[in-house]
Amino acid sequence: MMDFLAVFINTFVNVMEAVLIVYVILPFFLPPDNRFRAFVDSVVEFFLAPLRRVIPQAGPFDMAFMALWFLLILLQSAASMI
Repeated sequence: MMDFLAVFINTFVNVMEAVLIVYVILPFFLPPDNRFRAFVDSVVEFFLAPLRRVIPQAGPFDMAFMALWFLLILLQSAASMI
């Protein structure tokens, strides 16, 4: 059971990291009204919104994005200890 949980968390983190990379790259190629971009934005915003309420924006930099990436790394590290 613990192996399943560790594999599930590891897979979730890997997928989320790929989605975050796509989230950063898509604005260069697709307009904001594109359905695929809107879907990716909604998935990422689901995780970023709570962090943005806690972490203040530092000028033009979105620190919540970096915090989410860091939390995913911590989650993956914790899952590897299981």
